[in-house]
Amino acid sequence: MAFWHYDFLGQFMVFDKFADMPVGPIYRSLLQKAVRRGVTHVASATVKKLILDKDLAWLRARLGVISFEECWAQVPNLNFSTDASSLLAQYSEVSGLEKNKNAAGLGALAYELSLGDRTVYSVASEAIKDLRIVGEANKRPEAFWSWIKSLDLNERQTLSVLNSESGYKLAGWPWDKSFAIATAYLSVFADKVSVKDSANVNCQDFPYWTAIDKHTPQGKVALSRCSQVFKIDRQLLGWVQFYVESAKCGSLQNSIWWEREKKWRLSKFGLDWAEAELIWSKVAPFFEDYFVSYVAQLHADLQLAENIYNKELIHQGNLI
Repeated sequence: MAFWHYDFLGQFMVFDKFADMPVGPIYRSLLQKAVRRGVTHVASATVKKLILDKDLAWLRARLGVISFEECWAQVPNLNFSTDASSLLAQYSEVSGLEKNKNAAGLGALAYELSLGDRTVYSVASEAIKDLRIVGEANKRPEAFWSWIKSLDLNERQTLSVLNSESGYKLAGWPWDKSFAIATAYLSVFADKVSVKDSANVNCQDFPYWTAIDKHTPQGKVALSRCSQVFKIDRQLLGWVQFYVESAKCGSLQNSIWWEREKKWRLSKFGLDWAEAELIWSKVAPFFEDYFVSYVAQLHADLQLAENIYNKELIHQGNLI
């Protein structure tokens, strides 16, 4: 299938090369974007699509990572089941909650510290001890899990620590593992965070094109093209895209560690938040236009997947 778009030079272009690129990463990315923004219908439909695509193992492993990153206080309630209906229900539930990204912020900064970047201390203020502990835990995870499980924990803290450890083992990327460590640490040492339902966002307002970001092959091509057109450093552009658009939440609780991480990361490029937003306001139309044909295909694929999943569920009782 060829994908057309009208570029900023006023010429229609066709990108047949997209036809050979895998679409699985787009749906994986779409799931996390829908969860972040609280668009439960889109999240649910995407989970069904991934189940039908036999991506159940990834869904099981990713449940912990998405919870650590988006709503860490929900972690005690997780069940790393291989049952499709259980995973669908859990993704729908975390999608409908207010988000808290403190574990993501602390985990990301601690991961960088574990690699030797001490500049992260510049945004930690009075919480340097927390950052140091989680950073060291990244280098000695076995010692960390042994230590934190030896503490005098209440029932909810115990569940959170055990589920964080399970999610840690299932996570693939080192920064995802750092989110798991940060979740366990916060569950024991941070102030209690409430788990609240958020107002569901109208799915008609959901920007499907944002799923095609730097985590997808197609998004990487678009980033390179946009970098050339606007004469913006590609790495800088990728982080601006992530913080301003990809990581956007529909309902976000106060997340000081997340704010610290954003400030630190953008400062590495000499930017503050206002400057990052300004850059994105200029380039966002490029990406939206670039993927206009993909959006129609995403809609169609999700609708088809939902119809097939629901039909098979009715007639077979259980898909898996």
